[in-house]
Amino acid sequence: MYTKEQQFARILTNIAGVDGEYSQSEIQKIISVAKANDLNSDAVLEALNDSDLLKTNVVDVVKSVKEDDKSLMIFGALRVACADGVITIKELARVHAFCDIMGYGGQFVTLRFLEILKKEPSLKIESVDF
Repeated sequence: MYTKEQQFARILTNIAGVDGEYSQSEIQKIISVAKANDLNSDAVLEALNDSDLLKTNVVDVVKSVKEDDKSLMIFGALRVACADGVITIKELARVHAFCDIMGYGGQFVTLRFLEILKKEPSLKIESVDF
């Protein structure tokens, strides 16, 4: 079983790595979101440096999240996805996938994302040609 801090670190690093690398702003955002939500930031930092944890199957970690913690994990994932000032389609798709695993519909991600966009109107959204 994983602690909430381990779940938080594993899920959010997975989002941070969608684009192939972890930026310093994403790592800082993980810690700041942890602190803002009364998580033990030292335990989150320790989890961020736990190579064994970071190798675990993220789907198993997502499935282990308690009902009361699901909103925190999704909101945290969105905050990290937006940390570099641009949210990509891949990042949004990954957050949607985590929502599906947790039993939340896509509208939950959309509403939480709109809350962030309202507070950060300079946020850029990766454009996609269809």
